[in-house]
Amino acid sequence: MTRRRGGAHRAPVATVLDVRGRFRPLLRGVAPQMRRHRGLFLRGLAFTLALVGTRLLLPLPLTAIVQISTGRPSPLPAWCDPVLVLSGVFVFLALMAGVAEHFQRLDFAHFANRSLTDARAAALARLGQREEMPEDLMAQVMLDSAKVKLGLKGVLNHIILNGLWVLGTCAALAVADVRLGVVQLCGSAVTLVIAVFGAARTAALADDHRRGETRLSGVVHDVVRDTGTGDGEDDLNELRSLGAASAQADVRLSRWENRTTVAVHVVLTFTALLVLTFGIGAVEGGRLSAAVMFSVVAYMLMLHRPGVRLARQITRLGPLLVSANRLGRVLTGDLRAGPRSVARRARSAC
Repeated sequence: MTRRRGGAHRAPVATVLDVRGRFRPLLRGVAPQMRRHRGLFLRGLAFTLALVGTRLLLPLPLTAIVQISTGRPSPLPAWCDPVLVLSGVFVFLALMAGVAEHFQRLDFAHFANRSLTDARAAALARLGQREEMPEDLMAQVMLDSAKVKLGLKGVLNHIILNGLWVLGTCAALAVADVRLGVVQLCGSAVTLVIAVFGAARTAALADDHRRGETRLSGVVHDVVRDTGTGDGEDDLNELRSLGAASAQADVRLSRWENRTTVAVHVVLTFTALLVLTFGIGAVEGGRLSAAVMFSVVAYMLMLHRPGVRLARQITRLGPLLVSANRLGRVLTGDLRAGPRSVARRARSAC
């Protein structure tokens, strides 16, 4: 059963995220358009792995410098300045990370642009074959394809990268101390649950918002058509009402994104506190050295912002999936009567 809040239709979460049912058009319609460009995706994924690997190695030269400064003998030859060499390694890794990120973003951008360009062209071609095309459907296809293209870039550049970074950081902490890795992994799992719940809510709101935007577009056409005839007063009133509802929907979407972000900040901060507490206890117990604890602190500093970005981008998947699902319906020919035609029939019946 659907619910209403503030006069707006809200689809249930289970319905919005039903991949086998509701998002079957996405898998059958949009996904095939991406397969021909999978080479770009695989190359971008390779550069993503290289980027994550270099970032995970960045604290190690600094850890070695801390170990040398505490009196530990250097494994390098005596004629070589260990601090200078390790600093050079750090600079080299930082440069390699920058190069990998450049090519990663470039390949993923090409993949998203070409895939969605093909999907848009196929959708418009299918619409051109119809004898009777619903009003504004072509404009909706253009808008949905633009939204999916932008959202897909966010998925590739943030969810994949930050997701691999979080997993890699958990593995690095587990190498230092298994308990540290387990604690961080549990905290990351909690943030993932929060982000998925936020994505479910934003998807429900975006689905409702899209219906309202479609109705709003239809009313705008009615107002323009009835201008000068004196019959557009009802349409103007409905236009004001729908405009206010659209603004409220945007605010609700932002509110859910902000709630999710705040919750993720709290969980990550509490997780970092636990990791540091266990780490200090391990140092006092002799299980960890001060240099290794330095690397743990470095990883925790480098983890917080990517963890927040990952959760925020997952939350933004909701509106992306709604637009991609609608584009997939056009590609598969599963076009149903939209909110505009339903509203027009209701006004005609009255």
